[in-house]
Amino acid sequence: PGFSSMRSLTRIINIELLFFAFAVAFVLHKLLQKFPQKSVLIVAIFSFLVFFDNYFDGAKSYKTSVDEAKERTRLIENSFASIPKGNLVSYEPIEKIDNAIAYQIDAMLTAQKYGLKTVNGYTATSPAEYNKFWYELNEESRNFWLNGKNLEVDTLYVVQSGTEVQKMHVNEMKEFAKIQAKKIKLQNTVDYIKTDEKWMKVIKEKALLNNIPLDSMILLDAKWVVEQEK
Repeated sequence: PGFSSMRSLTRIINIELLFFAFAVAFVLHKLLQKFPQKSVLIVAIFSFLVFFDNYFDGAKSYKTSVDEAKERTRLIENSFASIPKGNLVSYEPIEKIDNAIAYQIDAMLTAQKYGLKTVNGYTATSPAEYNKFWYELNEESRNFWLNGKNLEVDTLYVVQSGTEVQKMHVNEMKEFAKIQAKKIKLQNTVDYIKTDEKWMKVIKEKALLNNIPLDSMILLDAKWVVEQEK
């Protein structure tokens, strides 16, 4: 677990560099044996190539300011600190200026600092049901993700700002989540049906046969699919 989430296996760079080092040393040794009178030039060329290959301009690379990251977490620390240790928290900022990833990481770091469990997460791979909450971070997307999950807590704390914390009962939230999840699944199914040419062809035939509007027939098919998933 976790190995498949690596976006680039070149992170295990030390092992790879070992083979490159052996190759460079072997070629350099052979060249020095064949052209001993030009050893200084050969070593200079190899040194330049190694330097050029490893050159890195930090000013042109993507980076995140540590001060900015600390400032973002500082704004929500009071809210997280007010929640009893060991409880479940979900960070859902009302005003979203930065990339959604930043808020997910902020919540993870702050929850870790105060010994809390968090709905928020950052990973290279995640379940499809989490995708909506990944980008939107709101009540609807959170409930859609938690729907059907066996939560070991009876209370969820929702942080929307540095001063606002909402306390929600999980059982009440689950009932509401079921309704929301069904609506979202229904709409997703409707959207998918409209992109499937073969399915749409069958639905058009059924709509004509039953003398009902096409949209109504699509909705009926989508409802049937959602009900079968139970």
